[in-house]
Amino acid sequence: MKKLMTFFLMLACFFSANAQVSDIEKNMALELAKKSSAVIGLSQSDIDNSIVANTYIIPATNIRMLYLQQSYKEIPVYNHLNVLAFKNEQLVSNTGSRIAGFEQPG
Repeated sequence: MKKLMTFFLMLACFFSANAQVSDIEKNMALELAKKSSAVIGLSQSDIDNSIVANTYIIPATNIRMLYLQQSYKEIPVYNHLNVLAFKNEQLVSNTGSRIAGFEQPG
């Protein structure tokens, strides 16, 4: 029983540590989004009001997935993500949506 509990504790630690996106990965992903902002259809304000929810490279394909979540004052906006795929730093897929003019006073 003690071994089983230890196993599940180690497994939980592994997944929580593995789920974190490093600052280096976040910055690299944001720079990639900034370079492709015209193609993606995002303004500088859109990029500034975004959070990198996740980013990773799909093994053996060299495709970087980037989940860019809309935010307001660093608070995530629920269900508004741009899911971007880059191959060799070129945008190959762009899905998702944003609330336009979200930061404008009403």
